[in-house]
Amino acid sequence: MHLLQEPTKKCAQLEPNNQFWKDEIPRLELMHKEKVKSDKEKEKEKRKKAKKRRMDKKKAEEYNSRANDVYRLGNHEKALQLYSFAIAMDGTNYIYYSNRAAAYNALRQYSKALEDANYSITLNGRWVKAYARKGAALVGLKDFGGAYSAFQRGIELEPENEACKTGLANLPQHAASSVATISTRVPTPVQPPMPFPFAVHTPAPAPTPTPTPVTTSAEKNETEEKDKEKDKEKEREKRHKERQPYHSHSVVRKKTTDTKKKKKKKKKKKL
Repeated sequence: MHLLQEPTKKCAQLEPNNQFWKDEIPRLELMHKEKVKSDKEKEKEKRKKAKKRRMDKKKAEEYNSRANDVYRLGNHEKALQLYSFAIAMDGTNYIYYSNRAAAYNALRQYSKALEDANYSITLNGRWVKAYARKGAALVGLKDFGGAYSAFQRGIELEPENEACKTGLANLPQHAASSVATISTRVPTPVQPPMPFPFAVHTPAPAPTPTPTPVTTSAEKNETEEKDKEKDKEKEREKRHKERQPYHSHSVVRKKTTDTKKKKKKKKKKKL
């Protein structure tokens, strides 16, 4: 019930002849019904969004598991595509960015791998695989000091991590001394990386229809009359062209007959 409904009813009981209170009660009841309806719609919308989020997370997990299987088989390009689909479905999961960084490293796209690894670390700073993939990307970019610090941080979090151990062992001897000169070639992104690094086909935009000119009834009548007059003129010209040669021939024929008659009359007079 609306907060003002109860006092309004009491005022209406105290002043039964006052029209204001009689009109106010149904207005407040209508407001209360609209509020209840809007609250129900909001709750329904929240449930829809929560359900969509759950479905998206489920789809993202499916894409991630399929990408892992494809990655193990050696098809790194397909794995990269599936990891990107998983990120598009759920862009808050640090594991998907870390996995895509591994796919980028396998394809030797080290700058993009470093970007994904950095963002995975910003989402979860204790995910050791992200440090291992960051170190591998920095090795590919010839930044051995940065790679040394990334592998060292991974070993601090998980001392028995094989990827960080082997990465650290394979670094050149001067890597530890060049830790101070860590490259800032690809900084930690504030915004998440693009979910689709490859070209996605977008359909061509539909052509905009040309607007038809709006004509009034008077203008329509004028145009119709003009068309009728033009048609009549064309018909007249056509008839005139058809009759002209016949008419000239008939005139010539009449002249010849008249001259013949005159000659005959003259001959008769002479005789």
